[in-house]
Amino acid sequence: MRNRVIFLIIFFVLAVIAGVAVFFSFRSRRIPMNEIYTVGNTPGNLYNNGYFCESDGVVYFANPADNNCLYSMNPDETEYKKLTRMGASNINAGGDYLYYYLDPSHTKATSGVETAAREYGIYRSRLDGKQQKNLLRVGLRQLCLGGSYLYYMAPNGNGGDLWKMRIDREENEVVARGMINPSCYVNGSLYYAGVDSSHAIFAMDTANNNMVRQVYAGNFAYPQLVGDTIYYLDAENGYSLCSVNLTTLVSQVLTTDFVDTFNVSGPYIYYASAQANALKRMRTDGSENIVLMNGIFHSINVTSRYVYFKPYGDDYTTYHIPVGGGAVSAFVPETE
Repeated sequence: MRNRVIFLIIFFVLAVIAGVAVFFSFRSRRIPMNEIYTVGNTPGNLYNNGYFCESDGVVYFANPADNNCLYSMNPDETEYKKLTRMGASNINAGGDYLYYYLDPSHTKATSGVETAAREYGIYRSRLDGKQQKNLLRVGLRQLCLGGSYLYYMAPNGNGGDLWKMRIDREENEVVARGMINPSCYVNGSLYYAGVDSSHAIFAMDTANNNMVRQVYAGNFAYPQLVGDTIYYLDAENGYSLCSVNLTTLVSQVLTTDFVDTFNVSGPYIYYASAQANALKRMRTDGSENIVLMNGIFHSINVTSRYVYFKPYGDDYTTYHIPVGGGAVSAFVPETE
């Protein structure tokens, strides 16, 4: 009888220990949900392929000196650390995790299991690159973390659709038909230019059954909402860069250059124009428009310290210039 009691006590204690271990193991694997206002990267960076993302004093970036593999560094470009072995883009950060797109087609040299052709799609990892996990094998064009969801535009036979997937991969569903770009997520809403009959600027309230309202009528592209002002390209007027105040609805033409891409950051707008054959910078009111570098450029990304951009037709060269001005030089980071 005594031995049976001892056996039951030992069994009970072991069962409790096992239960506690399972609980903490499950808890450690659970992905905490984010606040709805969490944003993974700036609209300007995401429109420009999301090669750089700054969060809590750390810059995560696609290293041009190492096949665009994902690295981290300080904003002053010190303390480099390699996080992936394959080219990354659409980099987002939220909470304790990074979210990004891995694509072997943009990796010049391939080696290791990550670089197999089947290893592509949306990935999640810890901020230090550990616990890397593929969330979805999908080819995509844009990816944005908004709240607890990853919004992405995936191509199909009719062009593409806007999807959303919860960060713990428990949900994955179509949000809207059509090639809606989710790069501009602000205060729980997606701001985008229409893709079908209307090319006006719309806002989709993700917290209210994805209710859509028209924000500003016209034929526009690539809206970036900063404060109470939307910056956009006016397709009916030679893709000039304009702004509109959402409170007064007063619009302004900032430059008549044919603009290919732009990024709004702080008091400045950086834009590339093949027509002008230059990368330029101006203030958000259109004043002090100056040439930073002659040439045709794309992928303008901005951090708190530097502006980064790539020459057309070259995915493995990146230039940088200090925010607010200075000398342009090649960005050649350390590699591991």
